Amino acid sequence: MKYKIRKDLSIHSGDTILYRIERLSDGLIGGYVESESNLSQKGNCWVGGDAKVYGEARVFEDAQVYGEAIVFDGAEIFGNPWVFGDARVCGNSKIYNNAQVYGNAEVFDNARVYGFAKVYENAEVYDNAEVFCSALVYGSAKVFGKAQIFGNSWVFGDARVCGNAKVSKYGECVVINNLKHTITCMPNRIQIGCETWQSFEEFEKNYQEIFKKHNYTGKEIEITYLFVKAAMMGMETKPKTIKLTHEGREFEIDVEKAKELGILK
Repeated sequence: MKYKIRKDLSIHSGDTILYRIERLSDGLIGGYVESESNLSQKGNCWVGGDAKVYGEARVFEDAQVYGEAIVFDGAEIFGNPWVFGDARVCGNSKIYNNAQVYGNAEVFDNARVYGFAKVYENAEVYDNAEVFCSALVYGSAKVFGKAQIFGNSWVFGDARVCGNAKVSKYGECVVINNLKHTITCMPNRIQIGCETWQSFEEFEKNYQEIFKKHNYTGKEIEITYLFVKAAMMGMETKPKTIKLTHEGREFEIDVEKAKELGILK
């Protein structure tokens, strides 16, 4: 055994009683568990700080859970991952390999975060989504459905990646803020609010009708169209500036300046 449960150091989490743990080798007081089934007696795994692990959740192998993190339901943390800060991991989700979940991030349902992936700040990963390899999901981004974020991709800001979407490289997900709705553009998907298109060609066919349904003005439709086109073209060619012609008028957008202004992220 590497730790013991301190029955004299308990708190309530709802109707559940949680107990501090104490490492036998040096007397270090750790975080809280409901029972020994939550934290393996083998390996270097540990629950520290004021972190809580309870329900059917399991922490094993060399996993580390600390800070104010909470792991519960049937979640599993194993391998060599870190879960810390105010992160919440629950449902039947799994965090493993060398992944990190921290800040106010939440991973739940049947989601998976693994490899060297990081989910942090206020990001959420849920449903059957997966984040792996060296991918980063942060800000207020949400990844859900059966979406997969992998490779060296970054998903951040107010991005929403869902359905069967796959993002595998940095620059494959562009988020446009400061318009009427947050716009998320990927090579195989455009999402504006609750509306989605599978390609820019599909978007061009009915975007005016859709926007009018959501009470966009003519100017708002024009601006939104231009930014979506710029984002989709930028993912293909990655130029410093993008020239667009719309209804006989030419526009040139400096991609880096747009990013500085918070329009493109």
